Amino acid sequence: MIRQGRFGTDLIFYLLGALIPGINNFLIILVLKLFLKPFDFGYYSLRFGLVLLLSITGVGWITQSIVRFLAMQKNNKLHLLKTCVILGFSLLLLLAIVLIFSFFFFIGDSIFHCLLMGLALISSGLQLIFISYTQANFNSRIYFRGEIIRTLSYLILSFFIAKYIKAGPISFLWMGYIISNLFGISFLVVKNRISIKAFVSTDISSSFKRDLMLLLRYGSPLAIWFILLNCMNYIEKPLLIYYTGDYERVGDYQAMFDIILRGTNIFLLPMSYAIFPHITRAYEEEDLIRVKNLMKRVLGMELIALSVALFLFGILGFDILVRFFKIPDIREYYFAGFVMLTSATIWQMAVIVHKPLELNKSTMQMVLSLFYSFIIYIILLFWLPKLFNYHLAFFTMPALLAGIFYIIIVYIQAKRRENWVAI
Repeated sequence: MIRQGRFGTDLIFYLLGALIPGINNFLIILVLKLFLKPFDFGYYSLRFGLVLLLSITGVGWITQSIVRFLAMQKNNKLHLLKTCVILGFSLLLLLAIVLIFSFFFFIGDSIFHCLLMGLALISSGLQLIFISYTQANFNSRIYFRGEIIRTLSYLILSFFIAKYIKAGPISFLWMGYIISNLFGISFLVVKNRISIKAFVSTDISSSFKRDLMLLLRYGSPLAIWFILLNCMNYIEKPLLIYYTGDYERVGDYQAMFDIILRGTNIFLLPMSYAIFPHITRAYEEEDLIRVKNLMKRVLGMELIALSVALFLFGILGFDILVRFFKIPDIREYYFAGFVMLTSATIWQMAVIVHKPLELNKSTMQMVLSLFYSFIIYIILLFWLPKLFNYHLAFFTMPALLAGIFYIIIVYIQAKRRENWVAI
């Protein structure tokens, strides 16, 4: 059994592992906003956002399965890891081929940029798989150090390549991102003591079918869940272009969205990273009281964080965005920032609230609940902006309202589960 104090230690290292890379990401956004024209930033950010969306969609369900099943195992972890890597790489390669083909033949991007986008997609997805393996082994310190290495190398390599290779701003961003992911993967492999020789020689012929079916039964609904959720983080940007035809406005909107979302994730995503392996093991040990206490603790922390964040954004945060990130000093962006911040926090809370369903392997219920929320999101997305003259806040408001609706549904579903009471 994992000792009680371990959760707090893991939370600190996951928080640090997000905070320091987050500072680097803010620096990168700042440089991009200063270095690239608004049109170029919007052009790049939309493609980069799509690559991240596809990588999470491709392997997000696999990473959740790794934590769910490896956190309770002590032996034979390489068998399941190898199955996950083979499956994940195959899916990522397929998505990369579709991405390259689509952007080369239908969008008109150069083949060089398309290939870099495909490699970025594959490297990002593999990075997520090995992070989850680290998480399942309760190695929060390794995660912390790995994230520092990855993001610092991204920052340094981007400028090094820009200066000496002269491949153009978009190219060096892709190359720096790919190489930094490879650095991160290599570090995690070494520090998790994954022997390449043992990994390659591990015979999974007898267990592959069993492990594959385990992953598909539990994880395939999560794949749909990740697709729906990530679409909700992406759809409003192309829609904003469609309605206004203004790439500069989308670039500013995307920059603010990235800053707020990443800022929120810096402080809230580590809570999800820290809690999942702990409640998984507690659930398998039938210690439901500990599971519920941890969930209550995290939800309380997230509510406090939201209150503090809204206060700080109102008195200081927006001014920082205007001064340092060149966000237009317009009330429209000011109000949109409040909605973005609240929406990002609500969805992080939703990830905690649905954990009883995830632990109970009722992932299909999660998908159905999100599907209903997605329908509401789409209806509101096509209705609210038009109703309020395409005000930016109302491009973000549908995600916030859909998140509240999702929390209500999964909370009701969790209460109906056998052996569960309201948290």
